[in-house]
Amino acid sequence: MFSWGENTRDGFGLVKSKDLVKANTDGCVNFIHLKSPVTRLSAGNKVVAFIRNNGKQVSLARMQDDKDGRRITGKLKGVECREKILALSCCDAHIILLSEEGRVFCLTQSSNVPSPVGNLNHVIQVACGDQHSIALTQDRPAPAPVDCLHLKKTITVSCGGEHTAVLTKGGLVFTFGSGRYGQLGHNSLRNELRPRLVAEFWGAKVTQIACGRNHTLAFVGSFKNIYSFGHGEQGQLGNGVKMDQSVPLPVHLPQGIRKRVE
Repeated sequence: MFSWGENTRDGFGLVKSKDLVKANTDGCVNFIHLKSPVTRLSAGNKVVAFIRNNGKQVSLARMQDDKDGRRITGKLKGVECREKILALSCCDAHIILLSEEGRVFCLTQSSNVPSPVGNLNHVIQVACGDQHSIALTQDRPAPAPVDCLHLKKTITVSCGGEHTAVLTKGGLVFTFGSGRYGQLGHNSLRNELRPRLVAEFWGAKVTQIACGRNHTLAFVGSFKNIYSFGHGEQGQLGNGVKMDQSVPLPVHLPQGIRKRVE
């Protein structure tokens, strides 16, 4: 392993100082001959971390201030991981770990005990900025349950081009996916990664739903009304205008027809 920059001359505690070898004539780069192989490494502003022994061990060293106010590398510390670690990324002072099982863990500045990050699963890559983190998940090869819809008594599911709508036995509507055209009905164009209740239908029992490519329809049986929201460039919302809408509004049905809609 090669290192250069602030206080790297001590080898991060991976080896004794006498085992360091200068890798070039100007003395700027150090060569660290490791006894146990390092398979992944990452450096942040205040921390550096290593995956050792093919993922069975994670080690980290944090930067500290000495009595003269200079930053030095602290002692190398091990991290107890229950799962084999596949990859890691360091931000300013935090460390994100990715296990072989596709789960994500975080090491904070004050704790070296890995804590799970939300309910992230099937993650294949992690990356950190100074104050934020990103996780990339895999397109699933087999069906997986939508956990947050458990006990909701789903009776109908409809899929659009990039969004999904779910109707429950109690007449509630949940939508998720792309919100680019307002097709989720949440008065925004934001994407939703998890099912979110369409609040505009609160108190009105929806009995049917249908998704177009980028718009959604819902039928409220008690009102005998069809509601639409989403992309309306071709007039597919049935409201007399050719524009998008991000909240459910009634379709303008001809007089005498609404009472006959089933």
